[in-house]
Amino acid sequence: MNKLLLRKDVAAEDSAKVLKQNPWSETLDTVNTNLPSYLRRCLFSFELFPANFEIPVRRLVALWVAEGLVTLGEDQEWPPELVAETYLTELIDLDMGQIAKRKPNGKVKTCRFPDDL
Repeated sequence: MNKLLLRKDVAAEDSAKVLKQNPWSETLDTVNTNLPSYLRRCLFSFELFPANFEIPVRRLVALWVAEGLVTLGEDQEWPPELVAETYLTELIDLDMGQIAKRKPNGKVKTCRFPDDL
């Protein structure tokens, strides 16, 4: 983390300048404006895992369901786990998630947060 952001005596306008200089702030702005809120919440849950950690999809799906990140419509008959897998597929299609390993049937076994992000 930027040391300037950790200092308490930095003026508000100075910290705003630092944030604008941060190369990640533009990426975060893009994510916050272009990604639907349900996917944004799921995407930010990747930060719970270490960098380059291969996250088992079963664990990620269980986490999203337990945390209430999966929203079901009134007429939706899909189980929440299947909806969570759909969310993961959407994130992977948007290059916001990477497939690390696949199962023999072609489904994603493990995934991770992309190195580029």
